[in-house]
Amino acid sequence: MATGAVLEIRQGSRSNPSGARIYMLVASCGGAAALALVMFAGHEAIARDIQGLVIWAAAAFLADALVVQIAPSATLSMSMPVTLGAAIVLSPPAAALAAFVGTWSRADGHRRDPLVEAFNRVQVSCATLAASFVASSLDSDPVAWPAVLGVALAALLADTSTNVALMLPFIRLSERVSLVAAARLLLGERPAHNMLVYLSAVLTGPVVALCYVSAGPVGLGAALVGIVLGGRALLESQRAVGLLTRIESKDAAIRTATEQAVRERRDERTSLAGELHDEVLPALFKVHLMGQVVRHDLASGRLLELEEDVASLLDATEAAQSSMREVVGGLRTTPMGPEGLPGAIRHVADQLRALAAPRIELDVESFDASERGQLVAFQVIREAMGNAAKYSRASRIRVSVRGDDGWLRVVIDDDGSGFDPTAHHEGHFGLLLMRERVEAAGGSFDLDARLGLGVVVSASIPAQM
Repeated sequence: MATGAVLEIRQGSRSNPSGARIYMLVASCGGAAALALVMFAGHEAIARDIQGLVIWAAAAFLADALVVQIAPSATLSMSMPVTLGAAIVLSPPAAALAAFVGTWSRADGHRRDPLVEAFNRVQVSCATLAASFVASSLDSDPVAWPAVLGVALAALLADTSTNVALMLPFIRLSERVSLVAAARLLLGERPAHNMLVYLSAVLTGPVVALCYVSAGPVGLGAALVGIVLGGRALLESQRAVGLLTRIESKDAAIRTATEQAVRERRDERTSLAGELHDEVLPALFKVHLMGQVVRHDLASGRLLELEEDVASLLDATEAAQSSMREVVGGLRTTPMGPEGLPGAIRHVADQLRALAAPRIELDVESFDASERGQLVAFQVIREAMGNAAKYSRASRIRVSVRGDDGWLRVVIDDDGSGFDPTAHHEGHFGLLLMRERVEAAGGSFDLDARLGLGVVVSASIPAQM
């Protein structure tokens, strides 16, 4: 059985900015005050429905135990069909109180946040109250099929509109995005699927109400079993989608790594060819030239000049050997050339500046690190600098590398447009590759990205590996 769902804030997902917490506090207080007034005015209706209120609150409590995450700050709870059924059967004050009592917020392994829990309870109760007002105004009767489906659709629209109206400002403040971007986050990665899940409550809610009217608590319990099973199927489906997404990202990262390895080999060959051309070939040319001079001296019988020219030939030979030793030694001491990681970073910065990149500020301290540690740090820095130069529309990119008690601390930040890290696009394959390289080396990787607020890439890499 498909089930509907209630949007709630996910506890423990991330720390909420002060603006989002102020909004939750104001919305919770205002909503609680409005609910209190409605319940005070309808205390007689609550008294008449007290037995049903307790039963529906217990059913909502059991259904709400199953949640599915669809966005960084929101989850789907499976109590929507129950609260919609309560909105059809109970009076508006009683339905709202049943939703308030029955709704609970899982802490997802984290300590419960009282403000988040209060906001979730208030916004679900207000949504149920709106749905019940609409249902009662349309004179809903769970037995009157199919007319009750129209009532359920109108009630669901009122419920969802209230729910979304309260959630959108929170997501906008929490994620620091526009309302359009907040709506995309609210819909999740599969908007069409999630909308169908919501609409399924139009069928499920009246069925739950009919089971209760026809068979009492036993009928409601039987309907609840179907809701829980449907919610479990939705949870497994969401997990399967997440697993498939990770597999696709891994495949893309492998392709990106292969292409990058090809580019790295090409860059290495180009760098080696440049060093041979600039350092070794001139010395060898001088050896060749002095050899021709000595040959001419012997052929012409100028033995007096021969001693001086042979000495020059030996000097040229020694210079050629010295140049070759420097090139070979540089290749043996570090995978990034004679100047090590600082020189490689400067080389990348110079290349990006030549392509009209933003201003690049380098802060690279001296450090003692193994070849592998330097190589991992370089790969992260090059990828992050390239992404910032190409996509961020930043005016400044800053790179910091420091040695800290056996660790290389790498930070690359820009003041560009940022991006939504929950979205999937080609640039994220490079981010995934950076993370996996750092973690494979025993380090830690962190990404702080928000729309309009730039990007900060941080990595801690063991200096000795």
